[in-house]
Amino acid sequence: LPGAGLLRWQNSILQRHYAHDREKMYFSSILASILIGFALLLLVIPIGLKVLAPELFEARTRALFLPIEFALMFACFGAYGLLMRGYYNAGRVIFTAASFIVTLASLFLTGGFPGSIVTPCLILLPVIVHLLYGHRIGWMSAAAILVIVGLQWAVVYNFNIILPDYTSTTSPNTNLAIVFLVAFGAIQSGIAFYQRQNQKLNEELNEERRNLERQANHDSLTGLKNPRFFYSQLENQRQIALQNGSRHAVIYMDLDDFKLTNDGHGHMVGDRVLKVVAARLTNCVGDGDTVARMGGDEFAILVTSCVGDAALKELRNRLQQSIGVPVEVGGQICNVGTSVGYALYPEDADTSQKLLQLADQDMYRDKSLKGTHLNTTGRLEGQSGKSDKVDAA
Repeated sequence: LPGAGLLRWQNSILQRHYAHDREKMYFSSILASILIGFALLLLVIPIGLKVLAPELFEARTRALFLPIEFALMFACFGAYGLLMRGYYNAGRVIFTAASFIVTLASLFLTGGFPGSIVTPCLILLPVIVHLLYGHRIGWMSAAAILVIVGLQWAVVYNFNIILPDYTSTTSPNTNLAIVFLVAFGAIQSGIAFYQRQNQKLNEELNEERRNLERQANHDSLTGLKNPRFFYSQLENQRQIALQNGSRHAVIYMDLDDFKLTNDGHGHMVGDRVLKVVAARLTNCVGDGDTVARMGGDEFAILVTSCVGDAALKELRNRLQQSIGVPVEVGGQICNVGTSVGYALYPEDADTSQKLLQLADQDMYRDKSLKGTHLNTTGRLEGQSGKSDKVDAA
């Protein structure tokens, strides 16, 4: 619980400084977690050894390595403080430099490569750089470390130089095990933090992608597909039909005298009616059919589940009956009707545009035969089509 509280507090502070840069925000979160983890680890190790195994380090070893350890610990706290104040680059530079200096100094003061007990910690350095600066600089740091330790080993070997060794002789195997466990634990912690932040970032990016896709393909009021998606889906279905000889249909419809409802009861009531109609349309069609709001009170359905003149007439009647049920909004009863037309591919039209035009004309003809109030703004004037489809009211 304290750790979770610390992370929440930490992220809230980081948000103030790095919210404008998502990548920097996540890397600063990783770095802050690593810094505080390293600092606490370096604080716990000497205390734990003092309590559990005071004999592991001789006096001269403690005198040398404890200052180095505390110097690195304070460097971690200092870098953490800079990071939390918005100085991202300064924080990571201090931490990286301190890690390099302390690790290489400890290596040289414990007999040098390859016999030093600090040798396993060399792997920490490129891992830290990979996490904080990216793969390219990480590989460059790995190559630089290999060159440095290689030169050290070559100089010591060729000139018979004896490096000082301040490691404890009391229990060298235990010393080696401690260093190895610290290095291994630090690497695993860094990887865990990195994966956690990447997972969180990917989840947010996926959610953002889904939201953008929803906005691009769906109507904001009703949640139905929008015209852009409908036209694309209609053309895709035509391409499929050309390949396998399948059939599909377009149903086009609008609400009768919806303007009177909208003006008489208000736009909020009108929006509610449109949402109810959208839900009823979705419940009437098959799973593979696409329902779209084309604008205002106009809707279109791409039908692939039940294609045929008789099936489409039955679906049209079902749609009209479902939508004709009065809608109650805030205690007000709104009577809703609809005019419906349809066209079948490939019998009625061989292009998507023509198919949609014929369905629209058929709907307009249905509205005319029912004698409802018409708003012909933007309507096609053509009257050609299949009059046998229309069931007069």
